[in-house]
Amino acid sequence: MIEVIYIVRHAFRSNWAVDPQTGTYTALMVKTPTGIPTDPPLTSKGVQQSKELAEHLCKIQPPIERIYSSPFYRCLQTLQPTTARLFAEGKVKGKIRVDRGIGEFFGRANWEHPSPPTLQILTAHFDNLDQEYVSVHMPPAKGEMIVELHERVRRALDHIITTLDNDPEQPKTVILCTHAATMIAAGRVLTGQMPDDPDEEDFHCYTAGLSKFIRRTDGPGKSVVGNWGCELNSDTSYLSGGAERGWHFNGEENMIHATEAYAVQADNRLHSPRLQSHELSTSLQRLRLRPNKLIHIPRNFLVTHAKPTKSRPQILCPYNTYPAAQLQANRVCIPYQICERASQRPVA
Repeated sequence: MIEVIYIVRHAFRSNWAVDPQTGTYTALMVKTPTGIPTDPPLTSKGVQQSKELAEHLCKIQPPIERIYSSPFYRCLQTLQPTTARLFAEGKVKGKIRVDRGIGEFFGRANWEHPSPPTLQILTAHFDNLDQEYVSVHMPPAKGEMIVELHERVRRALDHIITTLDNDPEQPKTVILCTHAATMIAAGRVLTGQMPDDPDEEDFHCYTAGLSKFIRRTDGPGKSVVGNWGCELNSDTSYLSGGAERGWHFNGEENMIHATEAYAVQADNRLHSPRLQSHELSTSLQRLRLRPNKLIHIPRNFLVTHAKPTKSRPQILCPYNTYPAAQLQANRVCIPYQICERASQRPVA
């Protein structure tokens, strides 16, 4: 039976950009090894972190017996110095299982996000991958809401733990290499500690940071949720640079409005071109938006100046996205219905 779960976030990676209007992704700085723009390699800083991580993981107690990884290149690259030594020394059994259930989190969008590389592509870059293992739970192509991410991670962890508990060799430990949002969700799922505000900074996820979860002997049966205690929360004591590149949810993860369909139909007056913005609106200033926040205008919503003139009615087009700073400068109001249906948070 699995008693210890180690979870590590990938090391410092290169970046990418996305056009929020077209859904076009572009890799920045370097060409990605797999040809997928959202699948960049580690930077030189990240490579150094992965080596320092390996020094720590190869001596950790209890030792690592099983290995799972997100299918993205940066995660397997982070594990590479560790797995090379563990397999060479015969200290780990089985092979690396690539599981899409612990893959990257992409916010909900109107377009399909790039898929991670296939096992065939990854095998050309990494050794010791399990060719027979098949992911059971995968993220939807158009991204997830935060609550959907937590449910996906819960189901993925349940599958991983159940599989290992039923392993005839009865391994005691496993390590998962994943991403920031997924690592936070995993901590919440395992401990059963889901905050009222998902933006709360509870579980940390520094690059190459290591968390450790211990199975509770007095837990409720074999349930995943709440049956684990957190002993390490993204420890970075072994890294020369310490804790770096921390991340947390901030309410700006989604590219579209989650409840656009029924928000549009909530009040027929929203379809009227005569609707005055003050009838069902609130100023952007009251919403305290960050200047770089992107506001998406859903279908059939009209957005105009708070004080329009004949020469400048400034009606913004539905389905377009505008920086909050631009809207604030133009004294634009947005329909309050948009925010009200998302717990007072506008679209990001």
